[in-house]
Amino acid sequence: MMNCIMSMAPFNNKLLHFIFGIGFLAACSCTGPDGDIKLKTKTISSFYSIITSRDPMGIPDTGDRNRLAPYISAGLRSLLAGGMEAEKKYAAASREPVPPMIEGSLFVSLFEGADSFGAITPEGGSPVTFLVELAYRDRLPGGHDVRWKDRVFLIRENGRWVIDDIELLGTWDFARKGRIKHILHEAINTAGSQQQYPGQ
Repeated sequence: MMNCIMSMAPFNNKLLHFIFGIGFLAACSCTGPDGDIKLKTKTISSFYSIITSRDPMGIPDTGDRNRLAPYISAGLRSLLAGGMEAEKKYAAASREPVPPMIEGSLFVSLFEGADSFGAITPEGGSPVTFLVELAYRDRLPGGHDVRWKDRVFLIRENGRWVIDDIELLGTWDFARKGRIKHILHEAINTAGSQQQYPGQ
């Protein structure tokens, strides 16, 4: 019996080493360069899946902000909430009905929004940025489809990669340009808000 137990010891050690090796490789696949790229790309893809399926016009309401919340930073979430409050104050301070300060799609260059997205390409370096290919199909007779790229900024927050800002890169006339955090800041300032929101 003792000989049997002793003969199994080397086998058990080999088995433990094998299991440890498999676990190590699995961890590397998630945290190594390739795995990290996959996690970043998944965040961006999940975000744009929502945007292209139900792109909210202007600043998203509470329901849409909650849908986007898992994929955006705390700072951006706070600015979106602050922007919505600024829109309400701006409308309330006007003697007559006025259009929102931010009209059309906030998150992409095209006013009408985007209805599909394609390649998500890392740019490398710091800050962490990706270029995202976007498209809008004009279904009106004689309409023209539009394709472009916008730039996404990612940060690591609470152990996850999240979107902290988007730079709108449309090159056509009347394209919305700039970074959405700056656009939200401008709306808050225009409404005369004196409150400081975290993440600004």
